[in-house]
Amino acid sequence: MKMPRLHPLWLLFAFCLRMAPALAAAPILGSVGPLSWQATQIPPTYSQAEAIKKASDYLGAGTTGQSMTAQFVQVTDSTPNGNIRQTVFYAWLVVVPALGIDKATVPVAVLLDADQRQLDAAFTAKNTQAWVMPAAGFTAQDAWQAMADDGWQVAATPQGPKTLGATVGQVLSAVWHATGISPANAGQILLRPRRAAPALPAQWQDGQLTPLLPAGTYWTAVLYGTKTREVTPPAPTSSASASAQVPAYMSGLALLIADTSARVVRGVFLY
Repeated sequence: MKMPRLHPLWLLFAFCLRMAPALAAAPILGSVGPLSWQATQIPPTYSQAEAIKKASDYLGAGTTGQSMTAQFVQVTDSTPNGNIRQTVFYAWLVVVPALGIDKATVPVAVLLDADQRQLDAAFTAKNTQAWVMPAAGFTAQDAWQAMADDGWQVAATPQGPKTLGATVGQVLSAVWHATGISPANAGQILLRPRRAAPALPAQWQDGQLTPLLPAGTYWTAVLYGTKTREVTPPAPTSSASASAQVPAYMSGLALLIADTSARVVRGVFLY
């Protein structure tokens, strides 16, 4: 049975005909970045055993010998997609208690799309002890907008191959090596494999800027609640302090990682 991603108004119309009262009462079970999920009465499109097997393949070798849990959920995604500001889809939420990443371990969950049967997102558990709030006077920056401003043309929904070149463990390792921040010490990390066409870096060729990175499958990685960079304010140029216009530190980071090499190719700090 196909379960295409739905605009919330269409979903609401369908549920009014069938089971809206039951689902409306379902509490939000969790959230990360633009994603939140809740329980659903919709039957799964494939078995829990198949979901765990797929999750293990996507996660990589660090799952060996571990017991994973799985729940079929309804997911709301607030990632902008053209004129649509929010979509709803169904997925298996599979959790591994301690994914091995280099010399660290961290709880990781994956969301497997019910329709395409492929990875939509993976994320580490929220580290409340390490969580860093945005610098005083600033609110958390929108990661998706920051990616767009830097020229990342990233698909809002999964459009890449179901078999990826890199595993979740390898991508988290790449994040660690590029930033020096262990996934175990980050506030939270959200990974999403997507088709992307980076506009930068670029070179001037035949009278126009030509991107140096090919369009293809990449991973976006967003670090939330993590001190990623100290900021030195500019010297005041008037009686008004210029330092009031910049944060004391950056509390997030968006990275673009090539699927073929598990290498970070682009990054944007977030306040």
